[in-house]
Amino acid sequence: MRSALRRVAATLSATALVAAGAATAAPPASASTSTDACTTQLDLPGRVSTDRPLHQARIATDDRCGVEAASFDVLGPRGYSTTFDVDRPTGDPYAIWDIPSSLRPGTCTARSGTPGYVPTSAVLEYCSKIDLRAGRWFDDPRVDPAWVDMEVCASCYTASRGAHLPWRDHRVVLQNTDAYGRYQYLTTVRTGADGCFVGPVTNTYDGQYRAVAYETYKIFSRTSPGQRVGGIV
Repeated sequence: MRSALRRVAATLSATALVAAGAATAAPPASASTSTDACTTQLDLPGRVSTDRPLHQARIATDDRCGVEAASFDVLGPRGYSTTFDVDRPTGDPYAIWDIPSSLRPGTCTARSGTPGYVPTSAVLEYCSKIDLRAGRWFDDPRVDPAWVDMEVCASCYTASRGAHLPWRDHRVVLQNTDAYGRYQYLTTVRTGADGCFVGPVTNTYDGQYRAVAYETYKIFSRTSPGQRVGGIV
């Protein structure tokens, strides 16, 4: 009887060891099939707002493959192309991207034959500016106090002139804050030949007012600082 129990115990121990061995052997097999691919990319600025004859953007490489040397071609609108060669062990990982205002708005994309290469892009558009003045007349009986007098002026960078010029015939959204301090739509106006809109907007509530210029395919949007105007209710 005692020998039979020993045989059963020995059998159970062997079975447990085999099971344990199988359990410890399983992780390496699964680990070998779950390796992550490395990546290499050129970190371009997501948006470049052109507001001067020459814009200089600081860029860098993001390498997770251990690449010692890499070459990236940045391609843009109308055949634009420039190359960045990076030597990581001996060189500076950063570079300066010279972006002339003559480069047309659009998307520039970095491409490379480097192992693990991931494409990156930068959107180039002209810079804009917008200014708002708002007020209410309380002491002039000739002016309805329910009106908020608005003066909105917008300009955009013009490469051929190297300066900001009036943004003519452009839509601008006027907003004001609600009772919770959140901006909401008030009305849409359009700038004139001088890049400005001047006129009253009916609104009786106290709050902050601001102007938002619509974004186009070549000019970035801009939002004015908020301006407080007292209410009559």
